[in-house]
Amino acid sequence: MYPHLLNNESIIIDSYSFLFFLAWTVGGLLFYYSVKKHGLDLETMLTILCGCAVGALFGSFILNLILFGYEELWTKLYNLDFEGMSIIGGISGGFIGVEMSKKIIGYKEYTGDLFVMAILIGHSIGRLGCLLGGCCFGTQCNLPWGIIYPINSPSYFHQIQFGLISSSSLSTIAVHPIPIYEIIFNLCLLVVLWMNKSRFQISGALFRTYIVAYCSFRFLVEFIRADTGLAVFGGLKPIQMNLIIAVVYFSWWLWKKNRDEPKLVA
Repeated sequence: MYPHLLNNESIIIDSYSFLFFLAWTVGGLLFYYSVKKHGLDLETMLTILCGCAVGALFGSFILNLILFGYEELWTKLYNLDFEGMSIIGGISGGFIGVEMSKKIIGYKEYTGDLFVMAILIGHSIGRLGCLLGGCCFGTQCNLPWGIIYPINSPSYFHQIQFGLISSSSLSTIAVHPIPIYEIIFNLCLLVVLWMNKSRFQISGALFRTYIVAYCSFRFLVEFIRADTGLAVFGGLKPIQMNLIIAVVYFSWWLWKKNRDEPKLVA
């Protein structure tokens, strides 16, 4: 855990917030590259990108509010503190923001495929911020790669709350390094999708394949993640129920499009 990249009397640079902005910057540049590569209208695509950014920001905060409460929401907004932002909320909000902006400007083509590589790389950068900032921590891990967080970290207070350690402990017990799992998954998925991108002949299929893959992975990860609430029904957390809906819906979309429009080229 390394919460500050720089911390002195004149300036403090928060690791998570810095990498959050870096992730958006790199993602935006990759999206711009995709737009130029496909010869699309830049003004139209930038409008859609703005819709995505606004939707993702609000989606992240709203899901964070639902899962963790509203007490610190306005303080975080005022201080531009983005620690604890929800990637699921960000993807959902970004998707809604894109669709709304497309509807406003009257653009009817699929655009999700342009975002996939940007999301995967940007998400990986953001998860590095999670690792340094101490959020998105896992449950107890007895494997060799389990990580220990220091005193006063989010994981430390969580483990005290649930009686896993005492208030006199100087660190946490070892937990699953969830951010590292997600970085590895994202980079592996990036390679797989990149190597097989020619197979996605249906416009919109690449993005929806990404959604199915990530939501399926995230569903499994939630069983060993400690900071997203408790199971409420059938051993599942609320976020896992939403993930199931997303996987089923986008899997159905892919099946239907492959059945009805097998020759539609992106």
